[in-house]
Amino acid sequence: MSLYGYFLFLKLTRYFSILSVMSTQSTIKVWTITWIHLTNPDRAEISELVETYDLHELIEEDLVELNTQDKIDVYENNIALVVHFPKFQNINNKYVLNELNIVLGKDYIISVTRYSTSHINDLREKFVTDSDQFKKNDEHFKITPYFMLYEIINTMYDKLSRMLTRITKDGLQIEEDIFNQRYNSQVISSLLIKKRNLSFIKHNFISQKEILEELTTTLPSFYEEELVIYFDDLVSKHDRIVHTVDDLTENINSLADTYNSLMSIRMNDTILLLTVVTIILWTMTLIAGIYGMNVSLPFGSHPQTFVGIIIALLIIWSIQYIVLKRIIQGR
Repeated sequence: MSLYGYFLFLKLTRYFSILSVMSTQSTIKVWTITWIHLTNPDRAEISELVETYDLHELIEEDLVELNTQDKIDVYENNIALVVHFPKFQNINNKYVLNELNIVLGKDYIISVTRYSTSHINDLREKFVTDSDQFKKNDEHFKITPYFMLYEIINTMYDKLSRMLTRITKDGLQIEEDIFNQRYNSQVISSLLIKKRNLSFIKHNFISQKEILEELTTTLPSFYEEELVIYFDDLVSKHDRIVHTVDDLTENINSLADTYNSLMSIRMNDTILLLTVVTIILWTMTLIAGIYGMNVSLPFGSHPQTFVGIIIALLIIWSIQYIVLKRIIQGR
């Protein structure tokens, strides 16, 4: 076998081993750490996890039931936390809560999500791919459940940052449409969806700072590695995301106010136009009504009465036009 064929064989072997781990198993091994990941598991799978790793019954309860609040619980041999991240649904253009349960042990980490998350799957694949490097350079890479937890949260924060970037670009497009007078009912609908999504993100994300700060003080008692700096970085990322959400919310609110003001001006102009048309038609209707009465009227039998009425209408309309034009220009 040639050297090229040998290396090709190694690459294919590694590729199919990774594919097998990612597609048929929920467990991977990185260095000495076991990572179990499940998506929307049933009760039997959760019970097997609890029995295998001797998890507390409260952890089992959190894994089975839907939680609406972020929290962290410290037990004798492990740490359990619940955090929530938004997941976008293309069907209705809204975000839903994707609950992420994480259980940390001395040599394992368990992650459970309600919805499938490609970012976590990609991270697991990356860990599997780089496992040989971790083994060769264990002094440089401090692979612990602590570090893997950081990578998970950091990946989800990066995903959220990209979501906010897309919302920012959508906001710029909406702003351009508004000021170029390309606005319609879809604009206000899009603005309301953006406002709802930003409110949803902030409401379900802002409490995570307390979780991160508690992790910074709790995890060192479980693991000897000095990795506090990683979670300080996550706190900084959290603050930036919250500030970005606040700025986007303010911008979207401003765009909504601008849209409402422009629509109000547009409606006033429409009402003014209808008023002008009504006044002009009212004159014609009045004269037609008078001469439509079955009574004797001045010049009723004169042969030039019709021409006189038309001339009178033209004079009245000209006067109305001049007066209304001055009123409109004086607004």
